[in-house]
Amino acid sequence: VFLARQPGDVVERDAIIEDVWGGRFVSDDPLSKCVAELRKVLGDSARESRYIGTVHKRGYKLLLPVEPIATSEGNAVELGRRWPKWLGMAALASTLIAAAFLGFRNADEPTSPEIEVAPAPLRQKLAVLPLVSRSDAAEDSFIADGLHDDLLTELARVSDWDEISRTSVERFRATEDAMAEIASTLKATLILEGGVQRNGKQVRINVQLIDPSDDSHLWAETYDRELSVENLFDVQSEIVESIVGELATALDAKMPLAKPVPTQSFEAYSEYVKGRRFVRTESVTALNEAVEHFKLAMEIDPLYAEAHAALADAYLSLAVYFFGGMQPAEAISAAEPLIRRAIELNPNLAQSYVANALLQILQSDSTAAEEAINTAIRLQPSYPRAYRVLANLRWRQLRSDEAIKLAEHASSLDPLS
Repeated sequence: VFLARQPGDVVERDAIIEDVWGGRFVSDDPLSKCVAELRKVLGDSARESRYIGTVHKRGYKLLLPVEPIATSEGNAVELGRRWPKWLGMAALASTLIAAAFLGFRNADEPTSPEIEVAPAPLRQKLAVLPLVSRSDAAEDSFIADGLHDDLLTELARVSDWDEISRTSVERFRATEDAMAEIASTLKATLILEGGVQRNGKQVRINVQLIDPSDDSHLWAETYDRELSVENLFDVQSEIVESIVGELATALDAKMPLAKPVPTQSFEAYSEYVKGRRFVRTESVTALNEAVEHFKLAMEIDPLYAEAHAALADAYLSLAVYFFGGMQPAEAISAAEPLIRRAIELNPNLAQSYVANALLQILQSDSTAAEEAINTAIRLQPSYPRAYRVLANLRWRQLRSDEAIKLAEHASSLDPLS
């Protein structure tokens, strides 16, 4: 129909994408696929075109003359705003184009089962506030942030509750707000808070689970450990596993499978945490800063799966979500080996599969993108980014009602994003 507005004229590829996709970013691949589907329905071919001609390195043009169609009222059909009135054989052409559009849309529908995104009626929503570092030493803040990051990741793997995302809970770092106010803002039914205090090699970590409706403490624990660079990650993993286990018991939930320690290098871990801080800002400048930190983390520890996945995600986010952030082809080339390596190093890391979904979206493979997102949600049911990427995919498939539902669910998991 867009080509029919300008029959016989060369229509630039960018102009088609701008009009048909409404300014949203897509690569050239979906356009090429649309044209191929139209030709298939019309019985046309790229080599001997009778309907749609390809103009090398520029775009396409409709080869048929377009004439007006008379309506029962004797007026010409108007094909939308800014469109001139066309008559004649456009009746057949527009019918076939509509059929081709519907055929393309149905061909792009995924075959995998639908994901249930609506939380259960009485489902708990857990907000894990940033752990407070009760020390002036800069490295102690990394210990607190690292514990918080691991807690968020592990607790999000439990399917028996929904967890509020890092982006939203970060707003309440070192807050003095009442628990009821925080819960109201985040729509949380449970809040986990705590702090880290270090004195020499001794570290004390205290955490408590609070019911914000009456400010009552449902569970609390204090962990005293001797800490060093050599045992930092073993101690951190032990404490996180213990907290998750205690919470699962207190809330009658199933424990997630244990995950391997991501790295044994404090320097690599520090760079990774710094990169994660920049990612939260979600801007071109911040993501480029994050890229540098993730690269350093990988250089220090080439077996660090999380750093591989985070770097790939940063590259792809620059290409998918920001005009001019990074060229799609460049992002695909940089991210693909990183994703493959991250999955080899840790096949149970949800972040790798979300990055893979973004990669497949850029490559216009909806089925592979959906499979990757399904895997991510299975591994980490409360991962809002997975639902956000799936909403993006549904929007590109023109399934707007589902896209909105998924975006709303992502928003419920990350209400202050």
